[in-house]
Amino acid sequence: MIGINTTFHPFRMKLSRREPVQFTVELINKGSETKKITMDVILSRELSLDKGGLLYNTSKRIDSLEPGQKQEFYFDIHPKHITRSGDHGILLKILEHYQEYKYVEKEYKKRLELQIED
Repeated sequence: MIGINTTFHPFRMKLSRREPVQFTVELINKGSETKKITMDVILSRELSLDKGGLLYNTSKRIDSLEPGQKQEFYFDIHPKHITRSGDHGILLKILEHYQEYKYVEKEYKKRLELQIED
């Protein structure tokens, strides 16, 4: 079992400042075996992972996450020029693999909303 903790800092985006929000993902192996994991972060089309506005998804692989071990990932979420105020979706997808990355043992999905204000 994989524990997933997420935070935004600051917890909402201000369009008037055009500053990124830091998105933190913490994965914790709550099982008794070492896990091989793939993590996908998929943003709505009005958000981006880079300042240029071209990157809206990313994938990270963890070759081994020992029992009880935590691993943190940090992402900067930037607004695009078309971004409007409101709630914008972020999908976090975690895959547990069996021996190799081509075999999926378990899948976790977490849907988040980033609040954006003018």
